Amino acid sequence: MLYAGTDDGVLSVTRDGGKTWENITKNLPGFPAGGYISRVVPSAFDAGTVYITVDNHRLNDYAPYIWVSTDFGKTFTATVNNLGPEIARTITEDQKNRDVLYLGTETGIFLSLDRGKNWKRLKANFPTVRVDEITLHPRDNAMLVATHGRALWILDHLEPIQEYTAAKAVADAKLYSVPTALQLKRKNERNAEFWGHQYFVGENPPADAMIQFQVNKPVTGLGMRIRAAGKVVRTLTVPANRNVAGIQTVCWDMRVEPIAADSGAVGGAGGGAGGGAGGGRGGRGGGAPAVPGVPSPVPSAGYLPQDQCAATEGAGGGSVRGGGFGGGGGAAGPYVVPGSYTVELLAGTTVLDSKPMTIVMDPEVKL
Repeated sequence: MLYAGTDDGVLSVTRDGGKTWENITKNLPGFPAGGYISRVVPSAFDAGTVYITVDNHRLNDYAPYIWVSTDFGKTFTATVNNLGPEIARTITEDQKNRDVLYLGTETGIFLSLDRGKNWKRLKANFPTVRVDEITLHPRDNAMLVATHGRALWILDHLEPIQEYTAAKAVADAKLYSVPTALQLKRKNERNAEFWGHQYFVGENPPADAMIQFQVNKPVTGLGMRIRAAGKVVRTLTVPANRNVAGIQTVCWDMRVEPIAADSGAVGGAGGGAGGGAGGGRGGRGGGAPAVPGVPSPVPSAGYLPQDQCAATEGAGGGSVRGGGFGGGGGAAGPYVVPGSYTVELLAGTTVLDSKPMTIVMDPEVKL
């Protein structure tokens, strides 16, 4: 079965591999004559479901046009609803949750959690720009967005979007599925005597394991625990500013508990030096100057505004990393080995939720 949409307003379907075609444009209620059919998307979940978008701005019509059919195109229903005056250019169905749709328009990205009944703009740090294509990466569960003149954009970790409706149904807090974490191995050579540091900074995702969770109301004693084969390897603090309603993030540096040290020990390299506490991880913390004489192999915080792991670390030891390097006064513990782990969301000593987690070694490191 194939669908074909044209730039002069014809939608057709064939059920015999292209031998014969049927014009089903008449089945689209409110279809603007001559409208450019910008996208035809059959559902990956249901053979009879297909989504259609039309861009009619060439005829000075800036209204959105979106339809869905669940009976192989025999009947269509408009799914514009609360979208407002937006030109619909592309639509993409989520790869894990059939109710989730992503819409690319002339001004950005819109999201629906109920198959088009309601739409909400997906903003964050995404610019106001025309979106020509939205593709989902099947391995990394990430969104790849092609814009008209503003480059390619990537939204990592779609789990909170895919699982948001279920997470909102719980009384207090719930973990989202934890994506696979990569133990990135950095290299920072001085390269002889004249060239300076070889460390290159691009707009890459955080190097930590990102653990995201939903808070529906503040939880007393909210925390996290990481287990391996039933044994606790790390306890993470959830800062007060992450214990508020909404989607929250805590980052784990993939190390075991910090090594105990005498009070007054210096903080982690590049982190906060005040209060005798540990600073940020590997120099990313930016709340205070680095310890004199200790090199900082990673640039200071603030160079990547989308890095949620760098946003609040560097002062004390309580941060979105749950202690980070230094962990409130001690030296960092060693890295855990790649493998399978369990993340537990806690209210005091009560386990509210748990999710499996996998850590893999940097594939560029050959052992």
